[in-house]
Amino acid sequence: MVTNISGRDTTSIKLSALIFDKEGKLINAGSTILNNLGAFKSDDFDIFMPLLDISLEDLDVEILWEVLS
Repeated sequence: MVTNISGRDTTSIKLSALIFDKEGKLINAGSTILNNLGAFKSDDFDIFMPLLDISLEDLDVEILWEVLS
């Protein structure tokens, strides 16, 4: 879930997920665009990426965001 904590509506937000292995090596990434998130509103999002053939317990995920408009 992402929340717009500003007092302004956003037209477009890019959300990116970076997947790292336990050694800190980037092994996968993906992104999505979320449109029309109002001021102080929240919305769910999904980021699709290829499946990995390793245990999820060994992964770290970092979510980045960028307001496009």
